[in-house]
Amino acid sequence: MYSGAENLIPSGASLSVLKQDLSRLKTQFQPFVKLPEDKQRALYKTLYELLLHEEMVTALEDVLGDICTGDKPDLEELKPAQQRDLIDFLQLLGCSLQTELLLQKCHPQDEELFSAAHLLIGAISELSDYTLVLLRACCDLQVVPALCCLVSNQSVSV
Repeated sequence: MYSGAENLIPSGASLSVLKQDLSRLKTQFQPFVKLPEDKQRALYKTLYELLLHEEMVTALEDVLGDICTGDKPDLEELKPAQQRDLIDFLQLLGCSLQTELLLQKCHPQDEELFSAAHLLIGAISELSDYTLVLLRACCDLQVVPALCCLVSNQSVSV
C-alpha cells in the first residue's frame, strides 16, 4: 500500500509512458556506466554490503550531503570498521582524502559520479525497511542488472 502517494501512472500503462523519466535518469546515472568494469563491480559490491545495514545508508547519505555543502563529515558515532567502509566507498567515488580518519576535506575528482552516487544513496535512504529487504533480494537474484538492461533496451514492450 502506498503511503500518501497517488498512483500517477495507470497500472496498464506501457513502458513508453516512463520514457521521459527514464531518459533523465539514464543521463544522471551515466557516470556509473562510464566506469571501468572492475570499479563498477567494486561499487556494486560495496553498495550491496551497505544495504545490509540501514544505519550505514543513513551515515553515507549524511556524509555525502556534508561533502556537497563543504561541511566536515562527522563519523565519530560510527565504529572504526564502519568508518573504514564509508571511506572505502568515498575512495571508490574518486574522493581524495587529505586525512582518512578526520575527513577534513574530500575532493571528488568526478563531480558527476559523486552527484549520481549522492542521488542514488538519497533515494535508497528513503526506502522503507521492507523495500530495502526486497532490493537486497533483487540484488542477490540479479534482478537489478536485468531491469537495467530492460531500461536500456528501448524496443522492449510489455
